[in-house]
Amino acid sequence: MAVTVQERYGRRLSDESAELLYLIRGTSDDAVARSSLSAAAPVTHDGLPISNIEVEELEGLDAYLGTVQYAPPDFEPPAEPSFSFDTSGGTQHITQSLGTVGMYPAPGGNAPNFGGAIGVTQDSVEGVDITIPVYTFSETHYLSAGTVTNAYKGTLFNLTGKVNSGGFKGLAAGECLFLGASGSQRGVGEDWEITFRFAGSPNKTGLHRSGSSALAGVLHHLGVHLGNKLGGYEPAGGFEAVTLAHLCERAYPFPATELAVPRPQLVRDLSSFVQEKRREAHWKNTLAGGKYPHLCAMGGELKEACGDGLRLIHINRPLDESIASLKKRSARSNDWLRITDEQAEAVQRWLWERKAALLEGVDHLTVEFDDLLSNPAEQVERIIQYLNLTPSEDQIARAIGHVATAPCDAEAVAAA
Repeated sequence: MAVTVQERYGRRLSDESAELLYLIRGTSDDAVARSSLSAAAPVTHDGLPISNIEVEELEGLDAYLGTVQYAPPDFEPPAEPSFSFDTSGGTQHITQSLGTVGMYPAPGGNAPNFGGAIGVTQDSVEGVDITIPVYTFSETHYLSAGTVTNAYKGTLFNLTGKVNSGGFKGLAAGECLFLGASGSQRGVGEDWEITFRFAGSPNKTGLHRSGSSALAGVLHHLGVHLGNKLGGYEPAGGFEAVTLAHLCERAYPFPATELAVPRPQLVRDLSSFVQEKRREAHWKNTLAGGKYPHLCAMGGELKEACGDGLRLIHINRPLDESIASLKKRSARSNDWLRITDEQAEAVQRWLWERKAALLEGVDHLTVEFDDLLSNPAEQVERIIQYLNLTPSEDQIARAIGHVATAPCDAEAVAAA
């Protein structure tokens, strides 16, 4: 016999609730009676959802009396959001001061002029770590289960590691980094508790002396990992990893053109640097790179250290202009960077010839110096396509804005 469910007279109604009565026939099973009533009763009545379903057996009649109650859902407003912040400073490694306010020699002596370099030793510039403003903050919000869909989680995933394209929480475009979000849900259908984490740091602008530094700066702003501590011998820095600079200067102490360490040691040192930067870049989901003039002379060693992953981007400027640029820098220096005009020409011609040999048979991209200055947007796009990068619009804008109009030396930038 089929189970039937029929509404009875006797509805009980009010402004905020309703109760409908039903007669269920054709079963003597409580569970079947209740499931049949649940399937037959309207899901809502006058906009009110079901709050309770009951069945009561009618002895001797092989039937049940069913009661369906409707009432407003229990509503608990979402918890109030919470906020926290931390302004503990971060660190930045610099090798040049912003300016020299005074020079104080020992009695009877003359103060050496290092051109603003910090921590000058016999064969390098050590630099110093300084505290820079870093602003981290988090916000915890409570969102409905319907809001936190898989698509919403995917959006948070894709935004992690990106910066703001416009003003946000008092920070200008590019100053706020989204560090990611974490969420938890106590039960199916319950609200999600999601904590959003951010970091803010002020933008910094400045000119760059050389086209090679501008080129390396473009890669840096596009997200290529060049090192954890970047420096250089100009006030604005050259985006040279401090460890790579030390490695190169040990191999070819400026302005020497003869290798000062055994070649196997140089290969081991380069391989160690490349492997370390590749591991770090892997965690950042980007490429590893390196920039230093001496890399032009290390073609064979670079190939051994990087293997098939070696790609080169080099800035191309006429050799005579590069020589003149180095001579001018030397004339301004009073430390180990000061060399004779003959030495400047010799080291530049040596690097030029070694770079030409390096580029033969190696995957590379040539960026013309004049093109970089006249149309940086086009050259940045070429670099993005060559390295198959996926930078944000803000990263692209930073890379374009970074390009300087000052002369440059011909150097190679390696990416692996």
